[in-house]
Amino acid sequence: MKRARNVVATDFCISCLLCLSALGQAVGPSTPPPTGFGHAYSITSKTNALSIRAIADYSYVAPGDVSFQGTKTRSDANAFSVGLSTEIPVAEKWFVPAELGSRNLLLGTVEGAPIPDRVHTLGFQTGAGYRLDDRWTFLGTIGPRLYRLDNIGGDDIGVAGVVRAVYKWRPDFTLGFGIAFEPDNQIPVLPLAGFRWDIETNLTLNFMWPGPALIYRLDARTTVFLRAGGNFMVFRGDSNLGSKINQPMFNNALGTYRDFHLGPGAEYRLLSGVSVGLQSGYSVGRQINYTRLDQTVSFKPSPFVTLDLVCRF
Repeated sequence: MKRARNVVATDFCISCLLCLSALGQAVGPSTPPPTGFGHAYSITSKTNALSIRAIADYSYVAPGDVSFQGTKTRSDANAFSVGLSTEIPVAEKWFVPAELGSRNLLLGTVEGAPIPDRVHTLGFQTGAGYRLDDRWTFLGTIGPRLYRLDNIGGDDIGVAGVVRAVYKWRPDFTLGFGIAFEPDNQIPVLPLAGFRWDIETNLTLNFMWPGPALIYRLDARTTVFLRAGGNFMVFRGDSNLGSKINQPMFNNALGTYRDFHLGPGAEYRLLSGVSVGLQSGYSVGRQINYTRLDQTVSFKPSPFVTLDLVCRF
């Protein structure tokens, strides 16, 4: 028997964080962020310079009604994530992408539902990228995931990765497509496609993960946007998660947490390469899915707020 363990979750996808955020490599501080909160999508470039991006964000979702086998209660969510990503040039056209991130979630004890008090996850991903020319960039990454950070066993380690391509069709229009995979996720294989359209000098429609958004740059420092995003991750529940509600099948259960966020926000550049952001709106489709048990905990829509710090070097 394994002794009790705590689990936590975050906001980027470590389960999905590194799976999808591998689609979000930084393009450098001189490039306007194509999504709110600076979550950029790597775009072909003539240069092959070292780029580094660090991000920390916190989000709070207000209490919402819980739906699970007739349970009548409410639950909120505190999420915090940190991440560091880089592109390391190794040749004229080749580079090595690497990304490390931690996602953490505090849900609190909820009577009658298999909701973990907290979840901590950690992921790393690396691979190879190739810039064919000024239009095409190809990238593939893969790496391990830790579904909890204490008393780790073999079943607490997973894997995820992504293969994708970016095509700069015109100076103002970029296409992206690929496949993300994570065997333990609720959706093991996810086709990915999107575009970025610089409609005007100060107006961009970015329809790419990890943060599709409509962005308007007010001036050199201030950006406002309407953005979709959220928290997505795979975690392993406590060894007594099910025992607390007299359903032991949930002990050490593998779950997928998802939480979609939609709302307006603003980003302000404090210094060159350093930005802070604020977003609010509604959390929708929030749920915990225990795929292997065919059980789902659902939460009603609730307001949310997110604070964000992004540094690009």
